[in-house]
Amino acid sequence: MKLMNFLIKISRFVLLIGFFHLNNQLLAENKKNCPKDFPSIGTKFIVLDENQFKIRITDSKRLQDALNDESLAEHIALLKLDVVESYQKFMRNEISAISTEYGGTKYTEKSDNSWNTMKKSIASMRDLGTCIEKDRILFSGEWTKNSITKVSKIIELEDLYDELVSLSIEDPEFKIEDYSYLLSTEDPILLKEFLENWKKNRSF
Repeated sequence: MKLMNFLIKISRFVLLIGFFHLNNQLLAENKKNCPKDFPSIGTKFIVLDENQFKIRITDSKRLQDALNDESLAEHIALLKLDVVESYQKFMRNEISAISTEYGGTKYTEKSDNSWNTMKKSIASMRDLGTCIEKDRILFSGEWTKNSITKVSKIIELEDLYDELVSLSIEDPEFKIEDYSYLLSTEDPILLKEFLENWKKNRSF
């Protein structure tokens, strides 16, 4: 199981790097300049109606002679991750303040940067584009309540499917082929109830 978990982590890392690198390499080759209507730098919370909203974050990074920099794709990938991190701080950041011995104030920021949270933030982000303006790279990403909800459900289902597979390995009495319908359902409540009942009674 340790080897399996290690391979899963490696595959996630490779997919993440591959996703960013592919898009960025195309940009580097096209040498795209910023259009006039490119989103301005900063964070914007936009209310669409009573039940829907979107969060748009645009950030920049200075890079001398950016268009000709051989590491342009990697700089863009890191800028995208910076925007994802800004989104996570905007949604879940906790700020605490304590007095220092000098009579000033020290502020500490705390946010959840776990892989599970990062995965949700990346998957639910809409890429609004990357562009280059002289010696500055800009990237803009957007999140909506709808995309956040959809991704959260997908990840929850994937985690429950993984738990079913793990249960079939840990408990020989549980034969997953006898409950194949569980692997095709999109009802997390059904999966949770099944897992809870099996763990308590070893039956459904």
